[in-house]
Amino acid sequence: MRVVLFFTLLLANYVFSSSAFSACQFDNIQFNRDFSAARLSDCEKLTDKHYLLSILPEKTDVNPSPWFSFKLHKPSQTALTLTLDFGKYRARYLPKISNDNGYNWHTVKFDVEKNKMTFTINDEQSDIWVTAQPPVVEQDYLKFEKDLVKQHPYLKKDSLGKSVKGRDITALISTTPDSNNWLVMIGRQHPPETTGAIALQAFTQTLLNQNNVATKFNILLVPLVNPDGVNEGNWRSNVNGIDLNRDWYRFSQPETKAIRDKLQQITTTGGKIVFALDFHSTYEDVFYTMPDDKINLSPSGFTDKWLDDVQKRTRWTLKLQRKAGYKKNSGVFKQYIADTYGVHAVTYEVADNNPPARIDYIAREAAKSLAELLNKTF
Repeated sequence: MRVVLFFTLLLANYVFSSSAFSACQFDNIQFNRDFSAARLSDCEKLTDKHYLLSILPEKTDVNPSPWFSFKLHKPSQTALTLTLDFGKYRARYLPKISNDNGYNWHTVKFDVEKNKMTFTINDEQSDIWVTAQPPVVEQDYLKFEKDLVKQHPYLKKDSLGKSVKGRDITALISTTPDSNNWLVMIGRQHPPETTGAIALQAFTQTLLNQNNVATKFNILLVPLVNPDGVNEGNWRSNVNGIDLNRDWYRFSQPETKAIRDKLQQITTTGGKIVFALDFHSTYEDVFYTMPDDKINLSPSGFTDKWLDDVQKRTRWTLKLQRKAGYKKNSGVFKQYIADTYGVHAVTYEVADNNPPARIDYIAREAAKSLAELLNKTF
């Protein structure tokens, strides 16, 4: 029996509506996606012990980041083989499973043939969560924000605006009367990039604990730029099918407009943006920078000094890669910051398969290094 996914085309290039179904039911086997960040498109029973699951993106012309997340209910002691079919896209993420509703995760052995990934779940438990990465969802950000404000009461939580679906674009803001200089940090423009989210949290927690940072600099932190895309389990886009990190030129989406307007408000009232970071994930650890030979940025050589020191601090664990790029009006956040405010901006990319402890260590050392350089420079 094949369970057919009925869907409504909201836009011409959309693959399916996220509300099309909440579960696939096969006798005593169920695949569920009725939760935040879920992604499962269709299900087919091949045999009693083997199921084919289609994992499709929110739109057809999308950066191939095949996110998947679903919950499996099965009889206890039953082993099942699952094949994930990513359509025309190749697999990116190693499958992780949890049998305690996401408190603990482990990987499973798998095989990949063309654009299909196959693995067997031998877990004795009945309820299993299968996902591309341990999800970091809206509730996790609420806890992070609450804890950060509790540790640093000078931080003020504010909504810069609303997403397409009416979710808050939340910012944590620190101001000091002693300086007009502003640090800007944003994250999670792309929904699957959870290792970047882990790095952002460790980085900001450490940065705020460094001497003089909160007294010498104002801070604008927007941890979750794309709350709708995260909730929908999108591969790349917001719910309008727009890659937000290509929208910092057109500003066609409310999420990028909200942050742009806040930056403009800061500068029109006398503030000065001095440095910006945008946290992401990709296949490897890499820092995307702005090339000094293409654009004059202030202070001269600031990013190179910072990353040179990060490499010294973490050289035993990190072979630091830097890739400079300049493409005016590309719609990328770091390009917008450099072109608009004439200052350095970096896209901080974290490898997909970095273990959390390593992500945390590198982020903490990078934050300490940045704090020292900021205090020396400004």
